[in-house]
Amino acid sequence: MGRTARDRRPPTPKPVERVQMDERHFSRRMIAFLLCLAVAVAALGYGVYSWLNTEPGWVTIEARGGCGPEFTFRYLFTQGGMEDTDRHRTLRNLFDRLTIQAYRQFSPAEVLEEGTNLQYINAHPNQNVQVEPVLYQAFEQAQAYEDRSVYLGPLYGLYTDLAYSQDDGEARGYDPYESPEQAAFCQTVADFARDPAAVNVKLLGDNTLRLEVSPAYLSYAQDQGVETFLDFGWQRNAYIIDYFAKELASQGFTSGVLTSTDGFSRSLFAGAEPSLYSLYTWHEEGRAVVAGQVQLDQIGGAADFRAFPMPGQEGRCYVREDGQIRHPYVDPEDGLCRAAVPALVLYAPDKTCVQLMEQGRRLFIAQNLDRTALAALTGEGIYALAVENGTLLHSDPAAEVQELYSGYEAQALPYSKRT
Repeated sequence: MGRTARDRRPPTPKPVERVQMDERHFSRRMIAFLLCLAVAVAALGYGVYSWLNTEPGWVTIEARGGCGPEFTFRYLFTQGGMEDTDRHRTLRNLFDRLTIQAYRQFSPAEVLEEGTNLQYINAHPNQNVQVEPVLYQAFEQAQAYEDRSVYLGPLYGLYTDLAYSQDDGEARGYDPYESPEQAAFCQTVADFARDPAAVNVKLLGDNTLRLEVSPAYLSYAQDQGVETFLDFGWQRNAYIIDYFAKELASQGFTSGVLTSTDGFSRSLFAGAEPSLYSLYTWHEEGRAVVAGQVQLDQIGGAADFRAFPMPGQEGRCYVREDGQIRHPYVDPEDGLCRAAVPALVLYAPDKTCVQLMEQGRRLFIAQNLDRTALAALTGEGIYALAVENGTLLHSDPAAEVQELYSGYEAQALPYSKRT
């Protein structure tokens, strides 16, 4: 094929045509131009003011980093105008800092350039480590409830890998229900986790602690490639929401509601707020559905245990082709995921998320639901919703069940007067 060279000479410009301007009406044109400019500036100023100005009502506060995407924060502004606009800006910056701080502190994998966090503790067993107060207080709370779930760190990692499997063939390699090797691993780690002589966090005061790991466990961890002894796993966001609530209240922000994607919620209002709660469950067709909506008058905090994935939720559950679900609620006795019912919610007007989580974990991570124990919690001011075999159970005498899913029924549990 022949080729022709392109003409690389610069184009010749056309002759300039000179036009004589009529200056007889110059002043009128200038006045019109200035008027148009003034209108444009005023419109732009109003647009910017409307964009920046905070109107009275509910506003979603979005965090740009850290664990922000895992939380929804709705705040009620009552004044409007520049005063609430300033508070909105302050609140947004504060919440952004809190989400970054929480993510860094509770991450078992994030390596910090400066300071310490959960990953640093895992990497320095049998050494004294000074940590941030939020992390130290989380270990204090876990120990107060004699909850050793945090020591199941290696198993939370295993179930996360399982949840990200693309198909049953890949999942089988991680699934302790399918793999004898993984079942043995789960049992061994669970045995270590229950034994304070094998692994334990010793609180030394002044935000200083020491992760004590026995030589036998260190040797086993090295053989198995285990680097994470500690991980708050599915409990993490309960601690984080309570941390948010405490810090926000200390700065005078007490008119909002915090919720996490995995089911924890906390009202910042001084009193409990009425709420229409949607209780989800897993349908046999393989999807999450609303079992029913319940009008609640006493919800200050809530812990929603779900042994199934919510729409758009990744890395938490794996649904097998036969419909069985693997989830992160690990039984400390044998390291297997286990749930008494698909869904359980505990709520109260004056309890924190950690308090509700600790009350519910033994009831939820079990072979069967203990209805008697569930009903007995009403004596402590803790109420429950649960879904069991197509029945929506509730223990709150003030709860009003609405719009049940087709084929479902509601049943009230016996309740005790609050002591």
